Amino acid sequence: MAKPSPAKLARRVELHGQRVTGAAVLAGPLAALRAIEGLAERAAPAVARELERQILANVAASRDPDGRAWPRTLDGHAPLQGVAKDLRVTARGSRVVATISGVGARHNLGAVKGGRLRQVLPSLRVPGAMAEAIKSAVDDEIKRSTGAT
Repeated sequence: MAKPSPAKLARRVELHGQRVTGAAVLAGPLAALRAIEGLAERAAPAVARELERQILANVAASRDPDGRAWPRTLDGHAPLQGVAKDLRVTARGSRVVATISGVGARHNLGAVKGGRLRQVLPSLRVPGAMAEAIKSAVDDEIKRSTGAT
């Protein structure tokens, strides 16, 4: 996009009773837009931390990403209580990647003896609580980036 000519920038407009140039009128909104550049990359670590916290809270409460309870183990215990060590949630540029290995991964896929599916990670869609966490982390970064309150 071509830069406006100095003559166009010099045009004066009335704003709140004061004469200002067009460039001055646009300076605030343009600064806010520039601050948003790279927003996803800056917000990704906070999103990763919040998603990891939610996934671990679900595991501790023996529920899937949508909040449905997992079946208890055959001896009546809460399942998968040791999978925290197998969970990795990392920010890679603007993306957040959650992976699970070991027994948690097998349960997540239902590939265990008895075929008991105990989903740890969301698969086809982002559950509501996680979507809210993502929105909150991105909103916080927008506020930091633009100086909004």
